[in-house]
Amino acid sequence: LSTLRLNEFQDIRVDEGRILIRKLLSHSSMVDMKSVLYELTLNVMMRMISGKRYFGGDIPEVEEEGKRFRAILSETFLLSVAANVGDYLPFLSWFGVKGLQNKLNALKEKRDVFFQGLIEHIRKSKGENSKKTMIEVLLSLQESDPEYYTDEMLRSFVLVRSSFCFCIT
Repeated sequence: LSTLRLNEFQDIRVDEGRILIRKLLSHSSMVDMKSVLYELTLNVMMRMISGKRYFGGDIPEVEEEGKRFRAILSETFLLSVAANVGDYLPFLSWFGVKGLQNKLNALKEKRDVFFQGLIEHIRKSKGENSKKTMIEVLLSLQESDPEYYTDEMLRSFVLVRSSFCFCIT
């Protein structure tokens, strides 16, 4: 995330800006700018992280993956601001009141499956891009120090970066 590394991805930002302008010019009716800017931000971040666009494309499988990703981010945001009754009344956990905890565990599983699939996809197609994505850099670091750069650490790193993008929008 150094300035030099971010500057290397300037072409991604320019490309996504062009796509946004074309999209806006092609619509003759009103456009929901919040969703358009949301997609722009997510596409820029995810292209820097994984090399893939998730929104506004014509490929159905990528759009489906984008919907899954957006649902995970939305659920993450909603559950992060939810109040846990067990925090205020801890004795309720003795009676099995663990609704929020169960939802958080299910969300963690969804995120882990999604991001592990993303890491595995990039691991298999390593070296196809001319520019190294953030995950490719982390995978190369994993080769040199596998005990520190575990897949769990890589998933966490990608999650934090993509969640940061979601919070900005």
